[in-house]
Amino acid sequence: MKHYPEAVPIERYIAIDLHKEYVMIGGQNAQQEWVMRPRKVSIYSFRNWAAKNLKPGDAVVLDGDLSETSDNHFRPRKQGLPLSLARIGNYSA
Repeated sequence: MKHYPEAVPIERYIAIDLHKEYVMIGGQNAQQEWVMRPRKVSIYSFRNWAAKNLKPGDAVVLDGDLSETSDNHFRPRKQGLPLSLARIGNYSA
């Protein structure tokens, strides 16, 4: 029998819109209150920003054309997961 880890309740809904040189990020809670006001983050700073600001209880939605990114921060890894997403939440690649 397969054992599944206990689910982490969703606390925030984070939207990330990828652009060539930056990402736009914003987040709300279940009551649609802003918990993270929309902000622009450099594509080169995004990995550090994500490590400091994203939590295991975040539901993250990505939007953008990955072929337009300026370097390999978001290029798929061998397993088919974007490199920066492999460490978000309880997902293990």
